[in-house]
Amino acid sequence: MSQLADITGSLRALLQQWQALGLDFMQLPASQNPSAAAATEPQADLAALEASLHSCQQCSLAHSRRHVLPGQGVAPAQLVVLTEAPGEAADKHGDPWAGRSGVLLQEALQAIGLLSSHIYLTSIVKCRPSHQRPPKAAEVAACLPYLHQQLEWVRPQALLVLGENACQALLGSQVSLQHLRGQWQKWQGLWLLPTLSCRYLLQHPDDKWQLWEDLKTLRHFLAS
Repeated sequence: MSQLADITGSLRALLQQWQALGLDFMQLPASQNPSAAAATEPQADLAALEASLHSCQQCSLAHSRRHVLPGQGVAPAQLVVLTEAPGEAADKHGDPWAGRSGVLLQEALQAIGLLSSHIYLTSIVKCRPSHQRPPKAAEVAACLPYLHQQLEWVRPQALLVLGENACQALLGSQVSLQHLRGQWQKWQGLWLLPTLSCRYLLQHPDDKWQLWEDLKTLRHFLAS
């Protein structure tokens, strides 16, 4: 069975379990002050979702993680940056920007004029898989509903997706990053731009020019 079929099957089973428990993350609480709620609800609801994730037991990563890293940033945000999973430093410190990869990412985004106040940083799975392995299909399926809800509240202009595993998991495709990189893709009504992961670039610094080319493409899109 393909990875896409595994993810789809696991996601369907997980949603059925949630429905049986009466859980529905898509239903927002009614507001008695619509004008005030319009400004505060996305950030408040996002914070409530993030808090709920700290007790998540939906997959095996719950048994090996140090921290749950739901994401960090504002809602709404101009850009969502999406990785496959938290790295070792992020898991150790409980900070998705931690470590050399986080520093490189911040510097690269600042170079095109994007500060943390413009960005929401998250990952497809919210806990770090052990030994730097890619997330399994069941782990991706367990976290995708959370990601969908985050994107609904953050409402970004675009997604910057880092690394082949993240791109393939999100798009449900086995197309290599070599063919996806720098090419805009439409997904769930959002535009996303695949590019190289910072972890890869730390190991292959001669390829940083490719990230820079992709970030220039992103800057042009956000400015248009």
